[in-house]
Amino acid sequence: MRVDRDFVKNLLRQACSAGATDVHLKVPGRPAFRITDELVPTAFDRLLPQDTFRAAHSLMELAQVDMPLARVHETEFALGLTGIGRFRVHLFRQRGSFGIVIHRIQVEVPTLEKLGVPPGHADFKRGTGLVLVGGGRRQELLAGLADARNASGPGHLIVIEDRLEFLHKDNRASISQREVGIDTESYLTGLRSATYLDADWIALGEVPDQSVAEAALRVAESGRCLVLVGVPAGDPSRAVEWFVTRFSASREPEVRQRVAEVLAGAVTLNGHEAQRLEVDLAIRQSVRQGAPLPGRLAS
Repeated sequence: MRVDRDFVKNLLRQACSAGATDVHLKVPGRPAFRITDELVPTAFDRLLPQDTFRAAHSLMELAQVDMPLARVHETEFALGLTGIGRFRVHLFRQRGSFGIVIHRIQVEVPTLEKLGVPPGHADFKRGTGLVLVGGGRRQELLAGLADARNASGPGHLIVIEDRLEFLHKDNRASISQREVGIDTESYLTGLRSATYLDADWIALGEVPDQSVAEAALRVAESGRCLVLVGVPAGDPSRAVEWFVTRFSASREPEVRQRVAEVLAGAVTLNGHEAQRLEVDLAIRQSVRQGAPLPGRLAS
């Protein structure tokens, strides 16, 4: 089996046609596709160490990554192929040979309707402030919220994510997607940059530390745009508490006051269950006091 750039392109083309989300290459198995929840071997020959080495080299050439392969133990990079798609490539060493997992970035953005999220969950009455987005499917929910805002009217939307999972296209708005490590150095630098890019709407895939939480809160307080933040909490009430606890305990009273002032909403998606926290005066008072949030959850 000859493994070169044409082989790689053909393999990825087949993966897209089969609806695969990921492609796996590892010695001594056959190339395999992740289709739904199954890892399905292809009809290609079993891979030898020189095959995965050549595949890794070809992928780096196609992505124009200038890195000595002999020194690589693990790395990742983005790959875009005209007429085929966009991918995230992960190279790693295992038992002396290269293993490769190629993740396919989805072109079709999930709409709120397809996710089973009521349209009202995307209707934030305040055009500025802070929205917390949580749940096990928060990345899909963030994409659906971005899609809804993209279709609702003009504006500049900026999405900052650790790894791009969906490719948005401009609709009624202009949308910029920035991948951490590729398009921007970090969440913090990307968020700081976004404040100078005339944004109406900024979405962060996650909040890795206090510095990013502080920066997100400051942007929300500026009154210039709406800031959406992905959090791991499973329901809207816990999302608020999770965000507050990103800060040190000594700052809790201050942070609660600030969050209460700018909180525009919280929405979560777990499986097919979506919930939204409707923010009113009682909710803001509970956030300030650290009291359990009143039952204002809409599903």
